Amino acid sequence: MIFFSKLKRYALAVAAGLGLSASFTSCDSMIYNYEEDCVYYVRFEYDYNLKWANAFPSEVKSVTLYIIDENDNVVLTQSENTGVLADRDYMMVIDDPRIVPGRYRLLAWAGDEEIGSYPASEGTKKADHQRRLNRDVNTDGEHHHRGHMDRLYHGSLPSTLNTPLAKNAANVKDGWCVFSEGYRDVFTIPMMKDTNTIRIHLQQMGGKPMPVEKFDFVITDRNGHMDSDNNLCDDTRITYHPWALKSGTTDLTLQGIPVTYGTAMAEFTTSRLMKENAENKNDKEKEARLIIRNHEGEEIVNIPVLQALLLAKSEYYEDAISKGDVPAGQHTPLSDQEFFDRQDTYNLTFFLDEHTRWTSAEIYIESWRVVWQDVDL
Repeated sequence: MIFFSKLKRYALAVAAGLGLSASFTSCDSMIYNYEEDCVYYVRFEYDYNLKWANAFPSEVKSVTLYIIDENDNVVLTQSENTGVLADRDYMMVIDDPRIVPGRYRLLAWAGDEEIGSYPASEGTKKADHQRRLNRDVNTDGEHHHRGHMDRLYHGSLPSTLNTPLAKNAANVKDGWCVFSEGYRDVFTIPMMKDTNTIRIHLQQMGGKPMPVEKFDFVITDRNGHMDSDNNLCDDTRITYHPWALKSGTTDLTLQGIPVTYGTAMAEFTTSRLMKENAENKNDKEKEARLIIRNHEGEEIVNIPVLQALLLAKSEYYEDAISKGDVPAGQHTPLSDQEFFDRQDTYNLTFFLDEHTRWTSAEIYIESWRVVWQDVDL
């Protein structure tokens, strides 16, 4: 019996991988009369990025899949957190008698660890499976996140992402994943990354030392709680603190003249960036901001940080198209939200005068640079 079961799994995997139909068309085919359950396969793909390439095998260390019936009940939860996820051909095998032919929705959360910065939630309904960032709450009720943040990815099928895979997913019809009376259906869930790296560089001309401990860097936002559809839930404002701080000097050549800058660098990880928090004139508490103070408590920078990041969007995308980095059929201009969802690393450099006053700034997205001198943003 055990040998036969293993032989069945092997035959099914080969058939699914080769797209064979053969004569295995029913859960109760005679050749499988020892087992009456159906077998299905789920793939995961993360190409919703600005490289338009599947980074799931290289980035994801664990994934949890939820299979949800027509009444929004979670019928099956299945996880994987071993090295098999690094295989580009990996497919999760769904071989459980609770999964019978019918219509379902698929939900997946993935990341670095099974329990990390975003602990898994419990519940029997789809809506129960949210992700909320761990945070410290001080005596005044303020929420803070300190230290490095584990990566987080969300995926669902049917999907609303703007990719050919999401729009033309196989075995998806009328808003449902159709599990047929067979064993070889393969469903591919497009994933999206919810965590971001933001690096802040301060550079001061003259080569004077800039001890990073003499500066206070924070980013504030209301973005630490995502529901099962990956929308932001109402959340308390979180103050993000950098997890890495460095000091040093940088030698540059400007118009043929060597120049030395003193540098201070702070690196943050934050939760999902949302356009709705880029500028909220009705509620400044919901507006994401970057604030930098010197050791005397004076503000050097206080800006709506998401607006600043969006300055590079159109220039970067047009440049990427001209270089052929954007695949054919993907040349529709990115919305602000799609830009935030595809990009996960940002670099902002602020140039300071000898009195540590901000004079100009540069924003780097991949290798693209935007020079920014509007200090009143």
